[in-house]
Parts: sequence; C-alpha cells; structure tokens
Amino acid sequence: MKKQFPLEQTEELDAVVSCFGEEFVSVDWSGDELKGVISVVLEPRLQPVVISATDGKDYRQFETKQLSPVDLHFRLPVVYPAEQAMIDVDCMWMPTSMRNTMVKRLGDVVHENVGSAVLFLCCEDVKKFVDGTEITELRLEGNHFARKNKMRPMEVLDVVRRECEKAELLEFEGHCHDCDVCFENKLGRECVRFSPCGHTFCRECVTAYFNERLTAQEISPLTCLSDGCESSVPQKLIIELLGQEEFDRYERILLSRVLDTMDDLAVCPRITCQKPAARSQATENLGTCLICGYSFCTKCRRTFHGVQQCRNKFDISVSALVENEDGTWGLREVTLQEYLRATPEERIEMGWWYGGIENLEAEMEEAMIKADAHSHIWLQENSKKCPKCSIPIQKTEGCNKMTCVMCKTFLCWKCEEVMNQKDPYSHFQSGTCRDQLFDVPEELDNDEDF
Repeated sequence: MKKQFPLEQTEELDAVVSCFGEEFVSVDWSGDELKGVISVVLEPRLQPVVISATDGKDYRQFETKQLSPVDLHFRLPVVYPAEQAMIDVDCMWMPTSMRNTMVKRLGDVVHENVGSAVLFLCCEDVKKFVDGTEITELRLEGNHFARKNKMRPMEVLDVVRRECEKAELLEFEGHCHDCDVCFENKLGRECVRFSPCGHTFCRECVTAYFNERLTAQEISPLTCLSDGCESSVPQKLIIELLGQEEFDRYERILLSRVLDTMDDLAVCPRITCQKPAARSQATENLGTCLICGYSFCTKCRRTFHGVQQCRNKFDISVSALVENEDGTWGLREVTLQEYLRATPEERIEMGWWYGGIENLEAEMEEAMIKADAHSHIWLQENSKKCPKCSIPIQKTEGCNKMTCVMCKTFLCWKCEEVMNQKDPYSHFQSGTCRDQLFDVPEELDNDEDF
C-alpha cells in the first residue's frame, strides 16, 4: 500500500507515467521520500554512431542510429517542490565527460526552477542535450557505467548493443510503415524489417511469401522480399512467422539441397530419418546414412542395388481397404507427396486407416522400395542432367545456354558440356556448337535460298 505523499508530487508522477508509459517509469513508494528512475527515450540519430570497445587483445564495434535510453534518477524531498529535487544520470554508452556535463546542466535546471515541477523539464533537457551533441563514435573503456558496475569493456559492449537493439525495435514498432508488397500502411508491430538492408514489409505478406517458398521447396535460403536483396532471415523470425514444425521442414529442405551439391554427402531417403549420409568413394552411387545406417542408391534413392539399373519411380503411394460411410468398401490411397506435406495431425489421421502411424510409415518405406512408375522415364525423355550436380533440367524455351538451379553451373543444352563461367557465350563461337545459341526451326532450316 502506498504511503501518503504530497498531492503535488503524486500528481506530477502520475502525469510522468501517463506521458512516458509505465514501462519507462519506475517509482519507489516505500520510503519517506519518493524516488525512482525515468528512462528517457531518444530520437534516432541522422547518422550512424560507431560504438566500440577493446580489452587490449580484441577489438569489436557495431553501428546504430538508435541509442538506448538515458536513465534519469530522481529523489523528491518531503517539501518538494519548495525544496530542490535530487537528480542524477546513468547511461551505459555515455562518456564520463559527457555525463558530467549533463549532470551539471540538470543541476542548473533544478536550481532555476525551485518551487515548480522539474521532472518534465529535466527529461526534455536530456533529449535536447543528447540531440544537440554531435556523436559519431563512442568508446566504452572506463566510462562511468563500466566503473560503477565493475564491468569489462567487452561486457559493456554486449549490454549496450542489446539495449540499442531493443530501443531500435521499440522505435520501429511505434511508427507506421508502408508494405512494399500490399502497399498498406501498418504499425511497426505488424511489420517485419530486414537487416541490414532495412526493407520493410507487413508480417502477413512475409508469412505468405515464406509459405509459398516452402510449398514450392525453393532451393535457396529465405531472404528479404525486395528484388535483388540478399539480406538473410533470422531463425527466430522464421519460427515466429511459420512455427517450429515448418521451420524444421525448411531446414530439412535446405540441408537436402546443400548436401545434393556436395560430392561426399547426400540425404538419407528414409521418411523417418532424412539425415546426412556419406557417399562412398569406392563404390559408385552408394550412400550410407550416418545416423540410421541405411544403404541406398544416390541416383534413384532406393535400397542400394549394386550394378543393376535403377528402377523407375513416380507418384509413390500406399493404399488400404476401408469401409465407407454407406457401408461399402473401397481403397483409401495416400501418396508420398501428400504424406510429406501433411501436418503431424494429418499424418496421424492418415495412419488411422493403416493401424497406426508406424504402419503407414513402414508401408511408405516399402512402397518407395517396390514402386515402379514413370517419372524416371519422363525425365530421361524430357530432361538432361546437369554435368556437375546431376539434377534433371528441362528446357521449355529460350537459348541453349542453360543455368542449373541447384549449383548455378552454366551448361550447353545441345552438347551438355559445362561452359566457361566468366564467358559462357564463347562456347557458341567455335566447335560443334558454333552458331547454335538458338535452335533453328526445322522448316526454316530446310528452306532453300531464294
């Protein structure tokens, strides 16, 4: 229960809390005198400030336009405002000389306004002083905050970086921003700002974009939505927008694509595993999972079959005889694609028809081994393999200079050779593919000259 303090003091503090927010004002009502801390939030700097620290061996720095708040400590005597308030300043990034100047300024403000409420005046003077001071670089070694808390320079740097990032996020969330996708103006808390590019989009558009990329099983890592921008996406943001399950699937897709480009590693094809597998250097096309020990063919991803030709596979599925609602019986089919894209709840529901999820997984594994369908034949007839990573490539239109979506290798569609990465078009200036950048239609090729 609060003690009884002069009405003028409590009204001033209530006004301060109302103006700055409860999260930025802390008041101790337990003593004979009111005391507390006001965190004065600063405006963003026009130019970035370099904040650095060294311990004699290592040197680290970071840049920010948003400095963390300045803490204004106050103590109000019983007869305040008739008697001067006690004011002090604490700031983790502020040099000692700058702090001393600020404390002197605030002392003058308090002295010149005896008999009046000064907390607002002090907060405004803090903002005015910091905003009016040219700050391009801040060194943290031995400042007042470090000495007071007996912290090493690198420890102070970590704390300052963390607090500046929090202040930057707070400033971003408190303002409205235009989404470059849907063009709607939304509050920062409803938006995502990528780093270090600073491009901003609403969370709804970013979530839809990420989901689309995962549904299409895009090969490259998730990045900023802006064309040509390669700013990466923090794991925390992906989990926040898509959930842990979708993030795990994203990592599996990414790992699979990365391993597919490596000569010595592959991905275990077993549904319940999908961990890294070692490619044999002695036996062609043999992969062995490093986790479950499963041996498989790295070309068709079935059980290893030695020198025998790979069997075809397409639309792998399993089926079970089930009773319909009308009392009739029929086959209930689950394709591999449906299974892989299903949520855990949907997989459990699928597994119910097969006597449990374990049985469904076992049947799916068996189907992968036994299935003999037509996708491999279609790929043989309609695509060619990248000479570097062996991923199938299909050409629908355009010239004969192709780019592998997996490893980014340039290759010739006609002769299937790897082209010069710096000057791929030189391939069509000599040899068997001379002047063959574009295919000439057969009817034109057979026309006689006039």
